[in-house]
Amino acid sequence: MGHRTWLTGFFLAAAVLLAACGSDKLTPGDPTFSSEPDTVFFNTAEAQPRVLFEGRATDNRWVEQVLISFDNAATWHTAEIDPVPSVRDVRWAYLASESDMPSVSNTVLVKVIDQDANENTSSPVSIEKQTGSTIGNLEALFSGASSGDVIALSSGSGGAYGNGVNPLTIPVLTSMTVLGAGYGSALTSGGVAPAVASTATVLEAPLSAASIFSVEEDFALKGVRLVGAITGISVAGTPGGDPYLSVEDCLFDGQDAWAVFAMDDDSQTTFDFMSSIIDASTATSTSRGGIYLENISYNVSGSDLFWQTDPLGPADLSTVGAGVQVVGGTGTVKDCLFVDNGLAIWASGGSPVIASCYISGATAVNSYGINLSGESDSVEISDNTIDGNSGYGLRIGGEMTPKVRRNVISNNEYSGILIDFSGDGADTLNIDLGKTSDFGNNDLFDNIHPGVTGDTQLYVTSTTPAYGTGIPAEWNYWGVASTIVESVVYHGFDAPGRAMVDFSPAFNSEQN
Repeated sequence: MGHRTWLTGFFLAAAVLLAACGSDKLTPGDPTFSSEPDTVFFNTAEAQPRVLFEGRATDNRWVEQVLISFDNAATWHTAEIDPVPSVRDVRWAYLASESDMPSVSNTVLVKVIDQDANENTSSPVSIEKQTGSTIGNLEALFSGASSGDVIALSSGSGGAYGNGVNPLTIPVLTSMTVLGAGYGSALTSGGVAPAVASTATVLEAPLSAASIFSVEEDFALKGVRLVGAITGISVAGTPGGDPYLSVEDCLFDGQDAWAVFAMDDDSQTTFDFMSSIIDASTATSTSRGGIYLENISYNVSGSDLFWQTDPLGPADLSTVGAGVQVVGGTGTVKDCLFVDNGLAIWASGGSPVIASCYISGATAVNSYGINLSGESDSVEISDNTIDGNSGYGLRIGGEMTPKVRRNVISNNEYSGILIDFSGDGADTLNIDLGKTSDFGNNDLFDNIHPGVTGDTQLYVTSTTPAYGTGIPAEWNYWGVASTIVESVVYHGFDAPGRAMVDFSPAFNSEQN
């Protein structure tokens, strides 16, 4: 009897637990905007302009629906959520038309509803609406902004957003954030096909324009396509002026020189470039590329850079830029894709970290991977893939002494790694391709060098001083068995003018 009572109690407790699991009485979390706009601008030259609102919504189980109202809860509109089927934490987005926002001043609310009809509504946000069809209307919008304002631009091109003929240069004289409706899915001039929604905010300037945005104060730009001008965004660090610049989910196409050109006099300007695309195929300026940064603290990540104009050869690299060119400064270039660039990355001095990038060259044209010049003992090159350049994969020049780890460098036609160091012999030893205490783990294979018979994974020029035991290069894969490693490391045992490369065959017999 006592046993039966225990079983009855067990099943009752289980039933209560199951009932509790099937009924969720917890309200969802507070819905949020990714950035709350103070002002939205509809380009009425566009037939159906849309302003993008987006944010996040959460629930303890899963989000069922997100709604947005522009008239203080009188009317609700259904936002899209991602992912679908829903999870506990979703992104929501809604493309608002001008008619959705009936007034000059609009009270905006966001409501999240879970699967049990529990709901939570955000605090009200007051958003001003402006409209216009001319460049003058757009310029008035920016000149009238207050410090810290967030401005959301509608989809569209032409009219207020420029047509490539009429001047369009926007000075950023007060700190602000500018949000677009996306950069669209239309092909770029070089044939890049962005895999995003078709909605786009396109700002276009004639090639004679110095820049589309000229930045003197903090500036964040997201979800915009910039077309034309000599430079898309220009930042000239003035004495005492150290702006923070952020570019995210943008596309640059048709600039004659640079997508972004930024210089600072005291190395205090900060720059983030994230999840964006640069097509530099039409640049014709004698100094050109994707991003130029001088004395800047930088983070370039998750971005794709295409077709920076080909240099004519190694001697020409002093005048033509790169997909990313950094002079001095401190920062990272990480998780980026470089395709068919004349020179993918050029770092001169400073403290650069170049990591997890994929650099695809083109043997049919002049293309180079990473060029190091200037002077620095704080350089890291790690986890990159550098493949198929008609020039070198990695050049270590000037007095740069990098730490090189876990890179795959293959199929380059001017050697995999070219050590063209110009410092003295003692400094040469600071180049670190792998030490017994910290192995290199680089894979170098199928690289060649003009005038050298057979594969040349690593080539040391005759201008590099010989000193001591040589440049450490332990535990790398050279594309061959350990007994013939010396034949693919061209350091010239018979040429006293070349530095030795110090490796142990016992540590280089297997691919890592």
